[in-house]
Amino acid sequence: MLAIAYPSASLAAMITRAASMQTYNTIRALVPPEHRRDAFRAYSYFRWVDDLLDGDVLNSQEQLAFLASRKQLLALKVFWPPSNGKTTTYAAITAIVRVVA
Repeated sequence: MLAIAYPSASLAAMITRAASMQTYNTIRALVPPEHRRDAFRAYSYFRWVDDLLDGDVLNSQEQLAFLASRKQLLALKVFWPPSNGKTTTYAAITAIVRVVA
């Protein structure tokens, strides 16, 4: 069983705000309150992925390995919770971000 560590909502919001005030304000204005935490988490996760791949921390071989590991996570259907018998993109992304962030 995976140990799941959820980043704090305030940390994810702070990361979003520091990286992009426009995105932070857009989430606060357009995302329903009950989904804002997940929106901030998703943004901060994908910001981390983008920074990691664009930066000079990983060489090209390590970048490919990192991307392969993300694809493996997507292949694990345990991260795709059903919503009324169907999987929604929102639910899938939220589940992935909660597990890997």
